[in-house]
Amino acid sequence: MRVFVTGATGLVGAHLVLALLSKGHQVRLLVRSREKAQIYFKSHGHTLDDIVIGNMNETDKIRLALSGCDAVFHAAANVNLDIRQIDSTVKSNLESMESVIGSAINAGIKNIVWVSSTTVFDHDKRGFIDENTPLRTSKDPYTKSKLLCEKWAREKQKLGAPLQISYPVGVIGPDDPSLSASNFALIGFKEMVPITTSGLQYIDARDLADAHLHMIENPHSEPEAARYIFAGKLHSWQEIHSMIEQASGATIKAQKLSPALMRFIGSATDLIKKIIPLNTRISREAMDLMTMWMTCQSMRQAQEIPVTIRPALSSFKDTIEWHKEHY
Repeated sequence: MRVFVTGATGLVGAHLVLALLSKGHQVRLLVRSREKAQIYFKSHGHTLDDIVIGNMNETDKIRLALSGCDAVFHAAANVNLDIRQIDSTVKSNLESMESVIGSAINAGIKNIVWVSSTTVFDHDKRGFIDENTPLRTSKDPYTKSKLLCEKWAREKQKLGAPLQISYPVGVIGPDDPSLSASNFALIGFKEMVPITTSGLQYIDARDLADAHLHMIENPHSEPEAARYIFAGKLHSWQEIHSMIEQASGATIKAQKLSPALMRFIGSATDLIKKIIPLNTRISREAMDLMTMWMTCQSMRQAQEIPVTIRPALSSFKDTIEWHKEHY
């Protein structure tokens, strides 16, 4: 099988490519840097030449690249929490759906997998989120763009498009070509872990790749049922602090913070960003995720996709050790 992959030099896409190659599949990558892709995969024992240079919004180039492909995996996204760039974030991500997934549907490709986000789901009165939870509304850049993409994708599923949707929680793990947002935050916690309400859930990129591989190798006969949350156990901030200390072998500062204060800081930072170009990942959206996380349950995944999600502590250890060796 030949699989067209976007986002191949990101954490999720890179591990999926490695999983595909380990099973003898062929890949065609859409990347912005041939050199970066080839160096990364060569370090894992693979020499790749079937590479298309471009971005996820170049429709004509993508249409040509899809020729001879049996499946498509779309993981590339503009992950931007900057309130100043909400219009460009929304435009970029929504256009990529037409460019990549729309082109794949029109080309008659029989299996398409798109990586969405658990942030599209509303806070459920049941106290947890699953694949049946209604969608939320949002004015935040990244979530708003994902919501519009989600609605677009679901309309295509209703029309019978062979599209499967993946909803991972925070993805971490070693061998990260670009230091993803979740890995960046995890490494930052070595300096200080906030102790506040709620907590976070993680999934290791290697386990997520196994799940995505299964989705690619097994097209779903009912597109509207082909939606899967992938999530590990919910850990409180106290548990996260303890695991990071175990994983790093160091004493880590734990700072109690009021959730209301954190959300206020996020809102204030967004306002300041409209005036001053601050280079910070602090935002109201980021603070909401940290203080109001709702448990995500992998109901369909547990029933349909045979993948074991390793404990967060194991992922923490591997990721921190990898970062120590490479940075």
